[in-house]
Parts: sequence; structure tokens; C-alpha cells
Amino acid sequence: ATFPLSLYSFHQFPLYFLLSNLLIVLPVTIIMYSGILLLAIPFESVLFPLGKFLSGLINLTNDILFWIENLPFSSISGIWINGFQLFLLCTFILTLLFWSEFKLKIFVFTAMISGMILFMSISLDRILNFKKEELIFFSTRRNSAIAYSRGAKCIVLADFDSSDRSFSYAIKPALESRGHTDITLLNIDSTLRGDSYWSDSNFMQFGKFRMLRWDRKISLPKSGERLKVEKLDVEVGGTVTLDQILMVSDGDNTTIGSPIIKGAKVKATVLSHGRGDKVMIFKFRRRKHYRKTQGHRQSFTEIKIEAIAAK
Repeated sequence: ATFPLSLYSFHQFPLYFLLSNLLIVLPVTIIMYSGILLLAIPFESVLFPLGKFLSGLINLTNDILFWIENLPFSSISGIWINGFQLFLLCTFILTLLFWSEFKLKIFVFTAMISGMILFMSISLDRILNFKKEELIFFSTRRNSAIAYSRGAKCIVLADFDSSDRSFSYAIKPALESRGHTDITLLNIDSTLRGDSYWSDSNFMQFGKFRMLRWDRKISLPKSGERLKVEKLDVEVGGTVTLDQILMVSDGDNTTIGSPIIKGAKVKATVLSHGRGDKVMIFKFRRRKHYRKTQGHRQSFTEIKIEAIAAK
């Protein structure tokens, strides 16, 4: 009777519940009657040893439960079902019980239909989660975290480690409820390189999402400074106007676009074209036994900022 509710409320199913019931029934019964005696007996000479006995028995019961919990494969966790799936699961179990009692075909058909719909609903959720790519921002009381998910894999960048309660009780359950089973927690200040993400200082990219983490240590380009950008189809000595400006700051006031700042422009002069350092790219496809190593040098254009105009 509690199987569907335990899945829906606690998202796990204990495998050693028969063992725990056998070991706990007797201590719990003694604890219950000892507690009643503790309330009924007015003599202090009896209350003190009875209280010590009751306290020790409660601690022993907790130790037994913790021992069972720490056994290998003690429970199946990470099971998330919604209200509709809970209804289907209850219907499936109840109709099977009715069929075992009354032997009517209607209960068999109802159980089969509810079981098929339940299986299709869970499979659809898995398929949608496998195709999903999203960026999630978490804000807890004292910490912050960013999660990038792609299919079942999820990368979490945070300013705390896995032992923090914010990760165990807030972030990890929220990600598991969205179908992410492979969760990796990394430090938000570390330099990262992955097949679909990278992070370097305050600049981050997760798949199709790009992000700038703003703080007062960031040095924004100023007039007269030189910087390297992706290659521009402009000859050396020519001028270029950049109008896709995301943020402008004069030191005291900062303007952030949504996504760009209307009317903001940067005029620059092209100084040179070049190619960056060579990096090696290794491609591997396990099922097709495909391996390929290829070198790559990113082309860039060096420009000098002449003027910054922000309305």
C-alpha cells in the first residue's frame, strides 16, 4: 500500500524492508510500552533506570536502522514520478489485487492499459530529458551555483563542495527530478574544458549559451587599447564598427543590454590578422571504430579601439 506513496514522496524504494521490520518490531513495541510506563509511574527511583533503559533502547534501534541503511544495495533511489504516474501506478496495483480476488477480466484489461500508459509516460519523460539542453541558475541562502545539462549528464559549477547541505538537499534533488543521473560538481573558479563547455576566468560557454560573470576585477577594453577578436573580413588599416555591444561601464555606472545595448557602438582600426597557437583535436567514435587526430589554429584579427559611443 505504501509502495506508490514512497516513490512519489521520498523518491526511493527500500530493498531490505522485510529485514528492517523483523529487527525493529520488537524494540519498537518495548519502546512504546516503556514510554507509557514512564508517564504513568510517579516514583523517581523507578523513573531514572527506566528512562536510561528507554534511551539506550532508542539509540540501539537507531543504530540498527543506520546499519541496514548503509548495507550495499539497501535502496533504489532517484525515482521521480509525477501525480499522473502515481495515479496510474495505484490503478495498476489495485486492479491486480481486485483480479486476484474476483477473477474478472475487466480488472486484467484495466491493469494492462494502466501499465502500458505508465510505461509510455515514463519513456516519454526519458526521451524528452535526453534531448534537453538547458542552463539553470540556483540561488541558495549563502551560495550560488550554475548547472548545465545535456541529456542525462549535468555539470554543476558552484562555490561549495559536495559535502555542503545546499548540494545534497537542494541542488542534487532538483537535478535528479529533471532526469539527470550523471551529475558532476566542479568549482566555479576553476578553468574547465569539455566537449560541450569551457570556462576561463569570468567567461563561460555551455553549448549554445555564453555567459560573462561580472565582478569589479574585470577590466573592460578602453579607447586606445588593443585586443584580439575573431577574424574580420576587413583589410589591415581599415576601420570597423562593432554594434553588438553587451555591456558598457564608465567605472561608476554599468549598462547591461537585453541582449545588446541599443545605439552603443565601438569604432576600431584593424592592425593585423593572424592565427593562434596550434591545438590538437582528437575525434573518436566508439561504435564505428573511428579515430582521427587533427591540428587547428584559430584565426584572429587584432584591432585598436578608437572610440566608444554609448547612448
